Amino acid sequence: MAGTQNISVRKRILQAYSYFFAITCIIVIAFMFFSFVLGGYAVFSTELGAAEIADPITFFSLFIFGLPVPIFTSITLGEIFSVLWSIYLILFVILLNGPKLSVLGVIRHIKKRNQFSLNENAIITVIVYFSIMLVSFYIIEFVQNQVGIPMGTTPQDTPIRAFTMVSIAPIVEEVGFRITLIGGVVLFILMGRNNNLSSLKALWHPSKYLEQKINLHLNEYRWPIILIILFSGFFFGASHLAYGSSWAIGKLPSATIAGILLGWVYFKNGFPTTVMLHWSFNFLPSSYVYFTCADNISIGACNQVAESSFLVNAFEALILITGILSIGMIILNKYAK
Repeated sequence: MAGTQNISVRKRILQAYSYFFAITCIIVIAFMFFSFVLGGYAVFSTELGAAEIADPITFFSLFIFGLPVPIFTSITLGEIFSVLWSIYLILFVILLNGPKLSVLGVIRHIKKRNQFSLNENAIITVIVYFSIMLVSFYIIEFVQNQVGIPMGTTPQDTPIRAFTMVSIAPIVEEVGFRITLIGGVVLFILMGRNNNLSSLKALWHPSKYLEQKINLHLNEYRWPIILIILFSGFFFGASHLAYGSSWAIGKLPSATIAGILLGWVYFKNGFPTTVMLHWSFNFLPSSYVYFTCADNISIGACNQVAESSFLVNAFEALILITGILSIGMIILNKYAK
């Protein structure tokens, strides 16, 4: 009798925590949605944006196998931002509804399963990984500051140009460090078993096509995948220092950890999910920073302007709280099993 009561109490605790975590995730999703509104407003409806949107982006780097390939264009800031904004919004809507359950579907299943599923909806997966990584990065940065390891800064540029260039990174870097490196190894494995063009689909979602199309067991390709994920992560971290960036050595640990996790997410969850996870570190916080900058008509260092912004500080606090709750949710899910 006592054992049954203890089980019942644990279920209620887990359900209560899961519903509270679900509410937190919904608030984060609302902040994600409003990042599109604020980002678009900053670029197209402010004085800073109007002063820059017609300026051309004459050069940016596309990455192939982790190596920069220069791209020379005459496209304007406004044009390229519009394209990026549209792509990310489409991916955001897609991720809200899958791959297995919608966000609301995950919440509906809490009572039935006595846990909060973290991997059946892609945007929930993004929120969990993003928030946990942000907590980790704050800890790493705090430790490095205590021992005097410099972090460096983001490249200095005018606000709207800086926002646009930051927004390009999730796509070009995921192609260069995940698709061409990790996806290339998966494609090589598939071509060795099934030599036809359908193997190219693995570049979109590697694990899905390894496991479902030719029924390879994880143990058959475990080490090549692990090694290429680790290599691409270290390469990604080193690239922040190697390609003329203003980052210092302190950026290496966090960038490497991010690269490894992005590689794992790409392999397990596919290209759209890893792009939106990368988007969470670039476009999402930048939209709040540069909105604040544009709203204050500041052409100086936007990060300094944003430090005193209630909106930016509230967003950062929300993500840090979500990261701590995510860790708790993972532990409780493991305990429930």
